[in-house]
Amino acid sequence: MLGFHDGSLVEVTQQPLASWAAPAGLAALGVAGLGVLSWCLLRGRTARSRPRDLRLAFDPEEALELCGGDEALLRVIAGELTAECWSQVEALRAGLRSGRASSVRAAAHRLKGTLLAVAAAPSAELAATIERRAIAEELEEIPLILGALEGELHRLDRALIAEGVAGG
Repeated sequence: MLGFHDGSLVEVTQQPLASWAAPAGLAALGVAGLGVLSWCLLRGRTARSRPRDLRLAFDPEEALELCGGDEALLRVIAGELTAECWSQVEALRAGLRSGRASSVRAAAHRLKGTLLAVAAAPSAELAATIERRAIAEELEEIPLILGALEGELHRLDRALIAEGVAGG
């Protein structure tokens, strides 16, 4: 399994990617495993922190590249993305309600990884900002950032549909 460390992907364990690449393997992963899957697809690569065009909610070319050029895989990942993102937003809200910075940090980190799977840098940057604030235990401004992130997630949903990689 791969994970992010200092903006780069690092291998944590040896796990054959082929076992995850089949649709049955994707179903077995579940929604929460999509971020991990994206890291495996990136084996040895680092996602750009900014899309080529900052006006884009996501970079379709980079997203396809991150999926090894496999359009069907991109559609599977994008199709599960919305539910996973909103699940993490709820986890962020729960962490804020409880005042647990560690819960907020963990949810923001998972959300950031999920968003990087489709090269959604503007949303991922907002999630990273929330993660940094939670690490510093500065929770007061996070609701404002979260509001901006929710707006960006809505924009991402529309962009994925417009690009034909997610259903409407």
